Amino acid sequence: MQILENETQKKEEIAGNEIACNQCQKKPAEIFQVNGDYCIDCWQALTHTNA
Repeated sequence: MQILENETQKKEEIAGNEIACNQCQKKPAEIFQVNGDYCIDCWQALTHTNA
């Protein structure tokens, strides 16, 4: 699957068997929770908002 980032027109490849992050939809999910699947960057932003 190809994902096109609107701001930079950058394409990222996500293999067919990988799950995209529910937050950014750009990176493959690495953390799987009941409330969603997240890449590491989005997970850190959601859980460590003061960092």
